[in-house]
Amino acid sequence: MNDVKRKLDIKLNIAGRPYELSIDREREEVYRKAEREVNKFVASTQSQLVLGNEGYLALAALQFAVQKLTLLAQRSIDDDLEALSELDAQIDKQLNKL
Repeated sequence: MNDVKRKLDIKLNIAGRPYELSIDREREEVYRKAEREVNKFVASTQSQLVLGNEGYLALAALQFAVQKLTLLAQRSIDDDLEALSELDAQIDKQLNKL
């Protein structure tokens, strides 16, 4: 199948503004969920602060970037803990040979 047939044109409504995108078909659900998450965050922020749509979207971008960086840091810690666990097992194995 060529690239054109794998692409899907969708329209997302974010903070009351439509955005037309061409995406990979298999990623549509992710985009739709992301649209809902951003709109949910914007609605929540609107109830607390008085900003224009640009301000709400900037705060949403910041919030999601912080979440992503937090997840990446956690993943790094998990990888480090796994490596330490493997090293601990190797040390135990060597000590048990003595």
